[in-house]
Amino acid sequence: MRCLIRVNTKTFIASFVAAFAAMFTLSVLFYSLILSDTISRHIDPAFLQEPPGYCCIVLGYVALAVLMSWVYPHYRVGDGPIWQRGLRFGIIMGLLWVFPLSLVLHGVYRLPFTIVVIDTLWALVEQGAGGVVIAAIYQRADKSRAPS
Repeated sequence: MRCLIRVNTKTFIASFVAAFAAMFTLSVLFYSLILSDTISRHIDPAFLQEPPGYCCIVLGYVALAVLMSWVYPHYRVGDGPIWQRGLRFGIIMGLLWVFPLSLVLHGVYRLPFTIVVIDTLWALVEQGAGGVVIAAIYQRADKSRAPS
């Protein structure tokens, strides 16, 4: 199967770097500043790595940003202002990424369902922001390539 849409390499790199920065920053702020007490109260410390595996966390967000930046130009979501399209795309990606995994982890580990709900709702915000960033960068690139 061949890709029908050619993606500009500079646009792709800019979108995944910016989306990574946005989503990773939001994640660090949310999980380490806002949710750290909830995590320590609800998750058995035996399941937590000390210190966390930061390399794996960063690689996970890089992979997510790369995948989102690659998928967006192929499957742009709906009409409306660019921020709405990006938000819609990010929310869909967040649901596809976090919700099923959280349910599986809830089924395998003693992960409280409260954490599944919080994590899924947060994914809507975090990946929603990443989607807005990606959509804005692709729109800017589209406008700069449009004939005058």
